Amino acid sequence: MSPQVMGVDLSLNNTGIAHADGSVEVFTPRYNNSTNAGMDRLCEIRDHIAKATFAALDLVVIEGLAFDAHDTYRWGAQLAGIVRAALYDLGVPFILCPPGTLKKYATNNGKAGKDQVTNAAQKRLGYDGYQNDEADALWLRAIGLALCDAPAVEMPKVHDDALRLLRQQRPIQRPS
Repeated sequence: MSPQVMGVDLSLNNTGIAHADGSVEVFTPRYNNSTNAGMDRLCEIRDHIAKATFAALDLVVIEGLAFDAHDTYRWGAQLAGIVRAALYDLGVPFILCPPGTLKKYATNNGKAGKDQVTNAAQKRLGYDGYQNDEADALWLRAIGLALCDAPAVEMPKVHDDALRLLRQQRPIQRPS
């Protein structure tokens, strides 16, 4: 049986989720505007992700914050924290994947644009959509499967080398 892995591309507006069964979705909070810019929005996203997880998941791979980008605002950082805390409380192991590692694994270019990552998902993963959030989530799931020694697809060695540092990390998980 293949490992049960989920990929999550967190966003305050459109969170991409690649489920363990390979299906993919973009979750948009109900009030995707300034009326739900606070804790209600964060908790809504957290709760949706928590409902999508299950105890038998082997790993959830979450895209980490891009600390050198302009999107490292406080709400995004808080979202990342409460989602990780929810997974920890549920006993679901997770690992953070830096954005550059995701891009390097997908395209062999750590600075690739969103469309390049989506095109790579279409070409290599059989993704038939066009949404960057879904494509990122699919790549995060593929990274998780590779880390569990059950790659979703055969990747060239130079792409797989992008995971070298992730392979040295232990997933974060509440002790049993």
